Amino acid sequence: MTMARTRPADRISKLVDAAVAVFCRKGYRRTQMADIASELGVSPGSLYNYVESKEALFFFALERGLVDDDFEEPAALPIRFRGEEAARRRFAELTDLSEKMPVLTAALHRARAADVRAELQSVTRELYEAIYRIRHLITLIESSVADLPELAHLFYNLRTALIERLSKYLNQRMRGGQCRAVPDTHSTARLIIEMINWFARVRYHDLTCKISDAEALATVLDFVTHALIPEPLERATRHTRA
Repeated sequence: MTMARTRPADRISKLVDAAVAVFCRKGYRRTQMADIASELGVSPGSLYNYVESKEALFFFALERGLVDDDFEEPAALPIRFRGEEAARRRFAELTDLSEKMPVLTAALHRARAADVRAELQSVTRELYEAIYRIRHLITLIESSVADLPELAHLFYNLRTALIERLSKYLNQRMRGGQCRAVPDTHSTARLIIEMINWFARVRYHDLTCKISDAEALATVLDFVTHALIPEPLERATRHTRA
């Protein structure tokens, strides 16, 4: 494969994919541009037509991993490094994920749920889809925690915020008798987030895992529902809907 035979946008996309793969395997410090060129199947020198440095490529890959597929391609090449502080500010703005949860936000503004089973599944699905959407970004950051501790700190703040909001939601439903009481809601919220993280992201790195995307999501939804909704209420909800 040669980058010269593809459109500029495709070349950038392939370059970012290769960079993410190598950064995730080796971490930020140990990765060399030659490693990325080898992953891509091109000469190391050709990469500098598209990106000025490893730093520029790493932070560009971070930004791209934070947004949807309609990411705006750079207006000019090579992509330039804008400085770590600028990149961190951009990262902090884009990763305000805990506030971009319309289903969870709406649930937090309701004293009670009309159908707690459906609501709980919707909240869990939203969390699952959010983590799935930025799964490559999470892996990229976790692989470089030791190299870029300040950036990792921003990401772990995001996870903490998600756990706190989910814990608040669970507390509300438990106080109203709509969810089963648990020893500690924060620990339960952390368990749910970690479970979602494994099924939505980590399982892709487990070569022995044969679970499909549909099976992964269905398993998480089923487990959370049956773990948190009291059985009598579950039966009553199903009876009412029938």
